[in-house]
Amino acid sequence: MLIFNSKAVVERRGFRPKIFDEKIEGLTVRVGYQEFTNRGILIALVVAVLGGAAKLFGFFPNP
Repeated sequence: MLIFNSKAVVERRGFRPKIFDEKIEGLTVRVGYQEFTNRGILIALVVAVLGGAAKLFGFFPNP
């Protein structure tokens, strides 16, 4: 994943509006939340596949 350090770029140019910082902070929060969500979906998918395989091969008997 490529991380873009926008604060360093803006400081080099000498122009730094406050709303720009707020947008960047909001973006990093959204990206972090998206990574957490993707990880949760991947774990749930793996658990579902393992559960289905266990049921298919008879590790859990039918009631």
